Amino acid sequence: MRNAAGTPVIVVAGDVGDPALLAELDGGVDAVMSNPPYVPSGTDVSPEVRHDPALAVFAGLDGLALMSAIAASAGRLLRAGGLLVIEHDETHGAALVALLAVTGWVEVADHRDLTGRDRYVTAIRAPRGAG
Repeated sequence: MRNAAGTPVIVVAGDVGDPALLAELDGGVDAVMSNPPYVPSGTDVSPEVRHDPALAVFAGLDGLALMSAIAASAGRLLRAGGLLVIEHDETHGAALVALLAVTGWVEVADHRDLTGRDRYVTAIRAPRGAG
C-alpha cells in the first residue's frame, strides 16, 4: 500500500478466489493484469526475493495454485474482448496457455521477456456463452 501513496491508485485487499471481490465491476473491465505468486514451493530463490512474504512469492508445489482463480475472476470482471495478462514462472508457459484455452479464453499466447525466457501469457475474453 505504501507504493500507492500519493497516486490515484486504490488498493483493495481481497482474495482472488472470492466471487464477490469487485463484483460491482463485473463485465465492465477492459484489462486485468496480474503478477501473482507463481514460484513453486521449495524453490531456492534469490536473496532479495527472500525478503518478500512467502504468500507473495510461492503458489503451491507447482506454482500454479492461483492461476485457475485468476482466470475465473478475470473472466467475470472483463467485458467481451477484454485483455488478460498474467506473469508466470518461466516453466509455466505451456501449462498456463492450456489452462486458459480450455476455460473460455481466445487468442491465448505466451510471451518472452527481454532475456528470452517465457514470462507472461495474454488472452482475450471470449463473448459470454462462447467457448
